[in-house]
This record gives sequence, structure tokens and C-alpha cells, in this order.
Amino acid sequence: KRIRTYSTSSTQADIPRLAKQFGISVAQGIHLGRDEGANEKQIAAALQMAQDGLVDSLIVGNEVLTGSTISKAKLLEYVRRVKKLAPKNVPVATAEVWNQWNSNPDIAGAVDFVVAHFYPFWEGQSIDGATESLWRNYETLQKTLRAAYPGRNLRIVIGETGWPSGGTQKGQAVPGAKSQRRFTEEF
Repeated sequence: KRIRTYSTSSTQADIPRLAKQFGISVAQGIHLGRDEGANEKQIAAALQMAQDGLVDSLIVGNEVLTGSTISKAKLLEYVRRVKKLAPKNVPVATAEVWNQWNSNPDIAGAVDFVVAHFYPFWEGQSIDGATESLWRNYETLQKTLRAAYPGRNLRIVIGETGWPSGGTQKGQAVPGAKSQRRFTEEF
């Protein structure tokens, strides 16, 4: 009943309208890159979707700090502007890997909720204890945000997680279908 998109262009532009027909809630992503003109088009399209009642939340950027795509100041500028222009019933967030949120708790002051990504594989964790590691990191982030914003009930949404079925080993993390299934079941 819920889906998340990452862009307002190409085929992803049709998702909110189609999802609405089937009673599916959409967390609409706004792709941010180095091209400010393209970013403005993404923002305008997402705001229109929100005005039209097609989306239930807006996610401004995806891992732009993790990927060093834009600066934190520019991200905050975009988030604050989208939040100001979005309908009041449409919450606004941004999405980052959990440790970016943990290192930059000030970003949480600009959003209505936190979209955090947790990937024990990319942290080099063995499949043994991978989900425990994920929840330990979730709790660490929760404590950091509670300390930064006492009295504010800031919701943390796990936006992405998983385990790859193939690829290159990262530390103790070994990709494979069996581990992927195990991670998913344990999660």
C-alpha cells in the first residue's frame, strides 16, 4: 500500500497518478543533482503532484551528502523551500545513509521525518549479526536525534536496506542469494 519514488521525470512521473487509482500511498522523491535547472524542474513537478493530492510525502534528494552531490547548505536550502511551498498536510524529508544523519543531526531540524538507509553489507558486516547491526545503528541514530531535539517525536523511516545477491565481498560481508534471503527474513 506504500511506495517510494526517486524522481519526478520519465516513467516515474506517472507513478503518483497510477498509484492513486489503486489506493497506493506515494512518498515522492525529488532527484537532486549538480544541475540546478534540473533540480528546479524536479521540485516544481513534485510540488505540483503534492498540490494535486497525488502524493503523501516529499523526499528532497537521495544520498546527496553521501555521494557528495551537493553541499549540506544547498540541501537544506532545497528542503526548507519545498517545506515552505508544499501543502501543510504533506510532510517533507530527505534521505541519507544513517551515519550521515548521525553526523549531521542539524538536518533533522529542517524535516518532518527522517528517511535513513541502513546497509550492513556496505559496512563490511558479516551476515551473522547483520540485522542486529542494523537495529543497533537505528538505536544509535534515534539516541542522537533525541538528544539533538528533546521533546520532539521525530519519526525515523527505514528508506532502504538489503543485501546483494552478487558482487564483490566487502570486509566480512559476502554477497549471495542465500545471505540475501537470510537478511530479508531476519529483517
